[in-house]
Amino acid sequence: MKEHQTNQNNSREIILSNLRKAGKRAWEDRWSETVPEGNVFDTISDPPAYFKQELESLGGQVFIENNEVAAWTRLGKLKQERGWKQFWVADEELKKKCLELDLPVSECVPGEEDEDISVGLTSCEALIALTGSILVSSAASGRKINIFPPIHVVIAGKDLLVDSIKDGLEKIENKYGGRPSQISLISGPSRTADIEKTLVMGAHGPRELITIIY
Repeated sequence: MKEHQTNQNNSREIILSNLRKAGKRAWEDRWSETVPEGNVFDTISDPPAYFKQELESLGGQVFIENNEVAAWTRLGKLKQERGWKQFWVADEELKKKCLELDLPVSECVPGEEDEDISVGLTSCEALIALTGSILVSSAASGRKINIFPPIHVVIAGKDLLVDSIKDGLEKIENKYGGRPSQISLISGPSRTADIEKTLVMGAHGPRELITIIY
């Protein structure tokens, strides 16, 4: 048994060692002929409108506002119209802004249950116009807030809009000098059809995804 465990540990170290030696873009060097030069897709002329079109086709909601004040005003209106009680916010800048505008913020911490928490509020690392996707990482708001509440609201500036996933990943690498421990790509609300091929919303994450861009 002890020998078996030792062999497993050795195998694990060999694999990890090979991965470290390979580098992040080793496949580009080894199979360079398969890596296209330049952009595969045309440049998007109106990223906000394209992002809105793509995400809404996936069941998300997108509001495009003229400035940050209008974006937060929109959030306040949504809270009033939808009867939201409070927001779960991990990002300190967003939390500070909520408190300035008298938007109630939950003191609940990951692992605690609070039935009043129906809305998670986050920013993001990038908005991918081509696919209508939201790129998030564990560095900004942790891992749980993007999937725990039934409603996920993202508020972000237009400066975070990029054309492609590749551009979004480069944005993250430039910001952190590498990649955070977790990077997720969110394309619409959670949906699954595992059981009898019946579509169910919100089974494995938020049933609603709302993005406010300014």
